[in-house]
Amino acid sequence: MSRKLFELANAAAEEEGLVYAPDSAAMAWMRKFSKMVATQERERCARVCEEMGSPDIAAAIRREEE
Repeated sequence: MSRKLFELANAAAEEEGLVYAPDSAAMAWMRKFSKMVATQERERCARVCEEMGSPDIAAAIRREEE
């Protein structure tokens, strides 16, 4: 897990009054969730590029997923 993701998880847990102690299942879920968010954001950016008339950039962004 990246340091930044770990810090965000700790901050979120602290705001809720929880103690963050990731086990392997929690870490796997966080990696999966992070990948889902990144995929959605990448697709959103690709659509914006297409709408702005840059299909080549959109295609490059989508290729990055593979």
